[in-house]
Amino acid sequence: MALATGSATLLLLAGCASIPLGPPPVREVATVSDTMSCPDPILNPLPGAGLVPEDFEVVAVLECANGVTREDADGVIAGNEVRRYEGDLTEFLDAMAAPSDPGPAAVCPAVGYAFRAIWATDAAGRFVPMSFPLTACGGPKEDEPLAALARLEVVDRTSSGAGRVELHEATAVG
Repeated sequence: MALATGSATLLLLAGCASIPLGPPPVREVATVSDTMSCPDPILNPLPGAGLVPEDFEVVAVLECANGVTREDADGVIAGNEVRRYEGDLTEFLDAMAAPSDPGPAAVCPAVGYAFRAIWATDAAGRFVPMSFPLTACGGPKEDEPLAALARLEVVDRTSSGAGRVELHEATAVG
């Protein structure tokens, strides 16, 4: 009896690995806001994040980068940075609008994902929190969107929450 039960379980598990368990997750249209924020590293997409609304004309993309270091005359400063990208946004917007993967077709690993905070902005200064398409296991599919983002021009960098992490004077003293 135990052999029959074990064989049935094995067949059941083998069958599950080849059958997708569902359609891709539905990505909602993002909420338009008059403000934006850059939270510390986030484990979930930004609240209200999603696809850019059809009637929202994107003129730039803002990326929140956490833990950015820069050096000045006195030493090293670490903090958050907002990078503003401009140029032909078509490739980036298309990559962000790509569909999520269906599934999962297998057991997903028990891992956490970090989600980048990326916002679209229009000429009126309104913002839309964007969401990446997702893998079958719920992680962000970042490769294509981030490659497209890297090809855009960074036209502005703004630092926030910065703190001194190294003083040249202290380093010289030892």
